[in-house]
Amino acid sequence: TEGVTNVHPVAETYRPDVDRLCAELRDVFDEESGVAVEHRGQTLAVHHRRVPDSRAPAVWKAVARAVGEFASGTLSVRGGDGGVQVRPAVAWDRGSVVSSLLDERTSCLPVFVGDARTDEAGFRAVERDGVGVRVGDAEDRATAATEFVGDAREATALLEWLCQTGVERLDAPGPATRRGPSVGAADGQYTKSN
Repeated sequence: TEGVTNVHPVAETYRPDVDRLCAELRDVFDEESGVAVEHRGQTLAVHHRRVPDSRAPAVWKAVARAVGEFASGTLSVRGGDGGVQVRPAVAWDRGSVVSSLLDERTSCLPVFVGDARTDEAGFRAVERDGVGVRVGDAEDRATAATEFVGDAREATALLEWLCQTGVERLDAPGPATRRGPSVGAADGQYTKSN
């Protein structure tokens, strides 16, 4: 659903805590090479992929300490792929958002694209009526996604195909497909599956 933003009503009230914590963590990690603090609106991420593995636990502890000091009870900390996520302490995840959007739709093919473990709830929520597309190696880990693209470039190509051609082709009469586009093994180009 283009242009719609769903925010949990309690999480909205925690936004000032996210803002304050983001500023604090940027100060904490200002001198730390390889650590980046990303403000995502209702959440924030502290990326530590570029620090030595031995430093990752210290990054985690510093984030947890700051959450305890500045946002105890309103924000929670969880691990992610190559980073730490801080989010409102409410029962609301990507699957909850996808489910609420699916409840509001009239007619569409839901497509959920993601590359992180936190996207698994979104894949599960869309699997009944739509398509979950995981970005990354299909053999890398267990996933609820039903389709795969190799990298961000292929994910972009998929989304461009859907926007420019795919929607019309999916609505056109002819052989039905629930799988939509599939990746050409050699060149990453998308073609309609039969």
